Amino acid sequence: MKTTQILIALLLTISLQAQSQKPTSIEGKMLTASDRPAYGIAVSLFDSEGNIITSDSTDRKGGFRLKTTEPGPYWLDVKSPDIRLSRHFILQDNGTSSSLTATISEAAEGPLGKSVTLSFKNRRLTEFTRIHKEASNVINHFYQAIMKHSSSAGNLDDFDPVDYTEKIEEIEGLIRAETDTEIKSALYIQYLALEGMKSIIQISDITKVLTINLDIGFVKEAYKRISPTSPIWAIDTNALEAILRMEPESYPQYKSYFEQVIENNPYEEVRTNLLFKLARFSKAQGLEADFANYFGILISSYPESGDALRAKATFEMATALTAGNSAPDFEINSLDNPEKMITKESLLGKVYLLEFWGLGCRGCIMEMPKLHKAYKKYKDRGFEILSVSLDGEKYINATQKFRKDKYPMPWLNAFAKGKFGSPMAKDYEVYAVPSPYLIDEEGNIIARGAALRGEGLVTILSEHLKKKR
Repeated sequence: MKTTQILIALLLTISLQAQSQKPTSIEGKMLTASDRPAYGIAVSLFDSEGNIITSDSTDRKGGFRLKTTEPGPYWLDVKSPDIRLSRHFILQDNGTSSSLTATISEAAEGPLGKSVTLSFKNRRLTEFTRIHKEASNVINHFYQAIMKHSSSAGNLDDFDPVDYTEKIEEIEGLIRAETDTEIKSALYIQYLALEGMKSIIQISDITKVLTINLDIGFVKEAYKRISPTSPIWAIDTNALEAILRMEPESYPQYKSYFEQVIENNPYEEVRTNLLFKLARFSKAQGLEADFANYFGILISSYPESGDALRAKATFEMATALTAGNSAPDFEINSLDNPEKMITKESLLGKVYLLEFWGLGCRGCIMEMPKLHKAYKKYKDRGFEILSVSLDGEKYINATQKFRKDKYPMPWLNAFAKGKFGSPMAKDYEVYAVPSPYLIDEEGNIIARGAALRGEGLVTILSEHLKKKR
């Protein structure tokens, strides 16, 4: 009898789990600009860590369907030979269905191909996707302006600040006019994200390059309207710390709000990103107890998350990899000559920059003009650069195209097999990119990390070379 009861209970448990794991469904139709079905287009769904969840290919009517029991938010990728990488943010409740139309542009956008626009039957989903894309476009616009200027001028001394006053006023007007509560909340997040973007731009005096002045009243209203448990925070996690950047003394007032986000927000990436930002904020403010709390939760509860790895890189610099100590041994195949092995031993006698980087890293791309300038100036004095990509070998062709079209990188290049999990990345404690090391002729570390960003590399390198004369 007991066995029968246990079996019934087990079957009931399995049944309830199956019901609770109702699949999320996204279906749609892919059309050309002339409203014809687009056949054979690859459509994939990714999670926030960039892992593929499921995929499909459009049929002869342009139709596709994606199903998953994995929790959102999601990223929808659309690919074909003439479509540029087209990735779209989708914030859809778990276990629900949605229908959309995806239209492929007629004209190519730049050298990478055509673009894709998504339109859901549900207006909220369409607006969430659009608002996220616009927030990303603002950041991309700024970085393009910085890189264009750096490529020609080499520094930011005479750079005219990018002014987003008009964009701010535009969003304020949209917030006032919007009647849908959820879309209004999403617009508030787009508004806060303008302030939040300052945290991902690693320039010491941000006011020299960026003009963003939000209305503090609008900012505080956003926190009143948006629940700490709202999934809408996933539209742009940089938005969450806006109040801390604008009014750091308000931290005690908002501390309980942030703790509710950490404890109850349904999306892990929202929780981990806020933990990292709160750890950084409390460290800067000298709030050691709060720092220990946020940092401890992050690395113990989410040890494999990108934010936990970033926190370790930021706050736990290992003593073995400090200036004066020997750099770890390594061996890695040359990208331009795969039969050639580049090792620490082969570079003895040279002072070199070991730069871990990736194509998707804006900070890495911003450093390119300065790296080329330093290489050109000091290469005849024994200076070398070894750029190690952590993108993965499937991006070799994209990297070679980048070198052909953008920056030639005429120094040593390589790809680390295993990306961040590769032996070389682990030995050099690389949790995020860019991650630079300057190594001397004897194989010892001169400097590492932020000290080598911007003009720091040239300053430290020139001082070292003077000593060697």
